[in-house]
Amino acid sequence: MCRSLQGSEAGPGWEFYACQPPPSNMKEMMQIRVDPPGITCGNPPERFCTLENPYLCSDECDASSPDLSHPPQLMGDRERGGLITYWQTVTWSTYPEPLVANITLSWNKSLEVVDDITVTFEYGRPTIMVLEKSLDKGVTWQPYQFYADDCLEAFGMSPKRVLDLAPSNLTRVICTEQYSGWVGAKEEKMVVFEVRARFRVFAGPKLINMDALYTRMETMKGLREFFTFTNLRLRLLRPALGGTYVQRDNLLKYFYAISNIDVPARCKCNLHASQCVLRDATLQCECDHNTTGQDCERCSRRFRSSSWRAGSYLPLPKGTANTLTPPSDYSSSTDSTDSIPPWTGMPNLVPSSPLNLKIHHPLGLSQPLNLKMHHSLGLSQPLKLKMHHSLGLSQPLNLKMHHSLGLSQPLNLKMHHSLGLSQPLNLKMHHSLGLSQPLNLKMHRSLVTDVEEDRSKQGVKENDEKGYEKKATQKILIPGGPKFSQLSKIAYVTFQDCECNGHSNRCSYIDFINVVTCVSCKHNTRGPNCQYCRLGYYRNASVTLDDENVCVGQ
Repeated sequence: MCRSLQGSEAGPGWEFYACQPPPSNMKEMMQIRVDPPGITCGNPPERFCTLENPYLCSDECDASSPDLSHPPQLMGDRERGGLITYWQTVTWSTYPEPLVANITLSWNKSLEVVDDITVTFEYGRPTIMVLEKSLDKGVTWQPYQFYADDCLEAFGMSPKRVLDLAPSNLTRVICTEQYSGWVGAKEEKMVVFEVRARFRVFAGPKLINMDALYTRMETMKGLREFFTFTNLRLRLLRPALGGTYVQRDNLLKYFYAISNIDVPARCKCNLHASQCVLRDATLQCECDHNTTGQDCERCSRRFRSSSWRAGSYLPLPKGTANTLTPPSDYSSSTDSTDSIPPWTGMPNLVPSSPLNLKIHHPLGLSQPLNLKMHHSLGLSQPLKLKMHHSLGLSQPLNLKMHHSLGLSQPLNLKMHHSLGLSQPLNLKMHHSLGLSQPLNLKMHRSLVTDVEEDRSKQGVKENDEKGYEKKATQKILIPGGPKFSQLSKIAYVTFQDCECNGHSNRCSYIDFINVVTCVSCKHNTRGPNCQYCRLGYYRNASVTLDDENVCVGQ
């Protein structure tokens, strides 16, 4: 969760938190490419042996047969019913040329690894291998870890284990011999890039002190980047040999086969998003904190004069959102299509006697008899009340309102359908009105004047410029805090920081389900944050979510 609605003496407002999407196994979304061309077995069909039965070469790989083919996508499939499926290369029948294969895993998105990366091999693990990563979607590469049965011979590096690392050199690239020795093809299948062991250096053996890890993520240069990547690449440099030297008279037993690759990670959203979705075959952060971009790496359109910063894990436990604020010259009133036009045909409602008002803070009133109310109530002058049509009152009323229970006498009210009332009721108004003394109010519907009622009684219908009959639209426009009247099922509020991706400047608080949602999304958008396209329109993947042309017609 990136934010929550909080009440205060100054009115409702958001409290922001650093947030990040939940982790998942990213093999479900990875794209797999193998090199060089023709490295996958089966075209043409080929026999192969196993290291444990090197002269029983009865197995066959045939790309034209579903039962005998071993395509690359089998490295990331879901294996069901105990049936193991795997990708397999051609055999080392072209010796002395080395049998080398590259497997590139792409997500086209920055990810943060959260647990061990494991690669499961069938028929033996490679004796020499390199795991590489890219931070720029495959443009450049850097080693992540080296694997060999003899690190000094293969790479000129002394063998090390992650357990040998200290906090000061945790990001060091090492060569390990732990996963390359021959112990049998069935006994040891996995090659691991150890993430959990690195976390333990800071968080303890049982990963209990995760606060220490998050603190180091903020304070230790390069630590967060070490666990970040957009692509991974396996460079398979020499296959399993069965614990002996290469036997040139039987090269059909040397090949690579991978049945599974697990990459537990989360989308990197710079601590500005709690969800990551697959949109148009591309992973995308659902950005909050007035940020945008695939990784929430820049300011939203109306905040671009601000200075963008990533969120922070500190201070624990909620962190710092580093939320962007609107520029000083920004005003929501500049958006004329969403603003509420002034209504001049409704009579002012003047109290018939002095008032003693205790007005609840969401209404914006702090002193009795000083009624400078928020514009969404329609009040422009002290002691002159322009009541909004959402109350649905067609006749003057004598209201006795109590600050906690509301009205103590029956009223004849014509309530709007959004309140769910179709008949006159005996209403008890919520204490949020904060009125402690009787008031004599003359209330009227703001959209249907006496003239319009008379015209409707005479059978006169007013048409718009296209010839369609005009109909009054009614909305409840009441500012308030996290708790409104049970009558006020939906309260439309103008918040300065509505997160509508630039397609609306108003949002509503729905009391009974405790949800805030955008109102009147423009540019053919819809949804709680104006993040989806309306029916008949589709997402324009070439622009950002806050662009006016994000939804285009078919």
